Amino acid sequence: MRRASERASAILAGLEDLTTEIERATHPSTHGRGRALFAALGDAATVAFEFQVPIETRVVFSTTAFIRPLLAAFERGRPAGFVTLSRSEVVLYGWDSGTLELIERWSSI
Repeated sequence: MRRASERASAILAGLEDLTTEIERATHPSTHGRGRALFAALGDAATVAFEFQVPIETRVVFSTTAFIRPLLAAFERGRPAGFVTLSRSEVVLYGWDSGTLELIERWSSI
């Protein structure tokens, strides 16, 4: 019982440390229709995402990152293209219906 109480206290203390990030993610003026915030308790590092599609509201405490909302947002999103650049090549990818496809690769070598 004591261990559960210590864990609950650590979680509450961690949430207190995240007050600013939580307020920013839930503020109506924040961009995006869906937002996700990842934070490790006992660590100052946080990662926030904003999406143009809504995601399910939930809080998950886990020993690993719970990325299902991110994957669901990508699945519901519109088809998109993106490019990776380096000194030696340009690569064009397409994203549609949860599938990433290599469209074209240009090399300067």
